[in-house]
Amino acid sequence: MARSNAFDAAKQALHAHASSLLTLYNVSAVGIGMKVRGEQSTGELSVKCFVPRKIPSNELLPGAMVPAKLGVSGGYVQTDVEEMQPPTAPPWLIDPYEYRFALAVGNKERLRPFSGGASISSIRSLIGTTACAVLDKFGGVAALSCNHVLDALNRGIFGDPVLQPAIDDYGTLPSDRIGFLMRWQPIVFGSPTGNLVDAAIAHVKRGDITPFINFVGMPAGARSGNQLKLGSRVVKVGRTTALTRGFVTAVHVKGWINYPPILGGAGPAFFEEQIVTTAMAGFGDSGSLLLDEDLNAVGLLFGGSSTHTFYNDIVNVQEALGILIPRNL
Repeated sequence: MARSNAFDAAKQALHAHASSLLTLYNVSAVGIGMKVRGEQSTGELSVKCFVPRKIPSNELLPGAMVPAKLGVSGGYVQTDVEEMQPPTAPPWLIDPYEYRFALAVGNKERLRPFSGGASISSIRSLIGTTACAVLDKFGGVAALSCNHVLDALNRGIFGDPVLQPAIDDYGTLPSDRIGFLMRWQPIVFGSPTGNLVDAAIAHVKRGDITPFINFVGMPAGARSGNQLKLGSRVVKVGRTTALTRGFVTAVHVKGWINYPPILGGAGPAFFEEQIVTTAMAGFGDSGSLLLDEDLNAVGLLFGGSSTHTFYNDIVNVQEALGILIPRNL
């Protein structure tokens, strides 16, 4: 089967069977990924099911096991099971030690102008990362990050002050105010109705932000992260872990992401059309921009765990917020 036909078949299988797969014991997310045997990719496309721990088939109740194949029009698609620690937003459900460690490291600088990768938060949230400068369709320049960084999980109000550096990096009013909350995409909690993005923008003065991303330079443009080839090399720059590199594990991912109450969250939210990579992030990296090898923006980091990192497709982010990632300002 040709690669394009195989990918179309995998998408068909994913959309047809995702709901039933997500009801199986231990399955927290599903997407399109490469089949793996003995820790080596077979080069075959599959519907990948993510679980916290693989359980031997003889220990599972009848009907609880992920089927080996999924039927599609004119054939079938193989499945694969991959272990993934349960993802949260912000990335990693941290213990107090990890939280203190995150605050002790990372980029806490006050920067004027500031750029992608810099510390940022609203007055209602703790800490996060600036993705990059964006152009607002209604005019002006804005800073892109996550809803939970700039809008405090739907609790923000238009005009809320936004600080650089973030509150937990000792940002204070009025000296560190760089703009105000402009627009956000609300997150729906506890419903199988899918969220596409966890994203928001803050209006900033043109001279206070640059189009550069720390350690990387100018984004070349933007393209859909769900069009990335599986196994592609990617890079992100975050407030806590700075420049990290990884590989695309799965695309068109659907699943539940938990927003822990200890961090002001409201429980689980269901997301669709996400990109999943190898582990690339820590607490404080929410809002980081994911870039491909050609430095095209492809995703917005919003969650993950010690084994994997989750990103919104940047095309969906642009459409939801009415923004454009420019090549220059």
